[in-house]
Amino acid sequence: MLKSGKSKFAPLTLLSVLLCISVIEAEGAGNNLLDTIVAGIAHSNSAVKNTSFDYIVDYNVSEQWRSKEFMMPPDLPLEMEWRVPTLEHTLRTGSAIFEGNKFKISSKKVALSDQKVFEDKIVACDGVTLKELNIKENFGYICDVNNVSIGDLMFDPRNFPVLFADGQALHSALTAKNTRVSLAGTEEIDGTNCYIVEMVKNFTTPEGIQEQSRRRCWIARDKGYHIKKAILYDTDSLDSKRLTITDCELTEAAKGIWYYAKVTFRSYPLSLPEPDVIAVLHLRNIVVNQQLNESAFVLRFPDGCIIHDQISGVSYKAGSSLEKLRGMLEQLVSEALAGD
Repeated sequence: MLKSGKSKFAPLTLLSVLLCISVIEAEGAGNNLLDTIVAGIAHSNSAVKNTSFDYIVDYNVSEQWRSKEFMMPPDLPLEMEWRVPTLEHTLRTGSAIFEGNKFKISSKKVALSDQKVFEDKIVACDGVTLKELNIKENFGYICDVNNVSIGDLMFDPRNFPVLFADGQALHSALTAKNTRVSLAGTEEIDGTNCYIVEMVKNFTTPEGIQEQSRRRCWIARDKGYHIKKAILYDTDSLDSKRLTITDCELTEAAKGIWYYAKVTFRSYPLSLPEPDVIAVLHLRNIVVNQQLNESAFVLRFPDGCIIHDQISGVSYKAGSSLEKLRGMLEQLVSEALAGD
């Protein structure tokens, strides 16, 4: 016969329920905090408008990477010099100005060994048309801004802090449908309190292969929710080796508005203790939320410059009657849009 009384399983059942509730509450709190972080990033982005700065990028590679990647073309004449800018120690200098989807960026890249100029150009966009002037070659290029790929925009210094995310903006990376985001804790870096956010992204390669990437990002909660540190891991490695590491220094560009002052990007393609590629971005003379006019984004090609116009599909010289005709058409379109 069974005796009446309290079941010995009752306390265990109650404890299990309480544990489940605690887990659910913890997950809810984590999700709420992630929402707060995403909202903070969006607010920080919206608070920074009409920005300008001068910049320097110090780029270098290891001897191991240089010897591995350097390949001399087999049919190169003996008297011709063969140099690969991405395998040399270079310095890129320039200035940049931005207003929404409008920008103008100058960029000059020289070799530190002998001051050889590898690149000297200006890129400008009025929000509709992108123009590029290659000063070194006296060559110009015009295209519809909608046809510009992410790779074409890697000259933009604003992409530098998110190279670990393939140039994708942090807010976009965190809210992408193919990315699972979780909160991995908090940590103080150089006196800055940071949230640690982990992103696992599923994607398909151009060859149709399913791949996955894992990124961890330290977000400065008291400095505009900007990136303080970021790591891209190799998901094919059992020990999740690091592929890239990004470290950022932040500065208060205006009262309550933070911006990047220095970004150090390290890449480890050979999986050695020391990086094989290192690039350091320095920003100076940062100005935010200033008054700008349309002339700030105008790029005029010098007379005699050969221009390839991808929009019309023709090439012509700057200063020619064809260019003047195009300028008149641009003016008419601009006036028509202003009238609307």
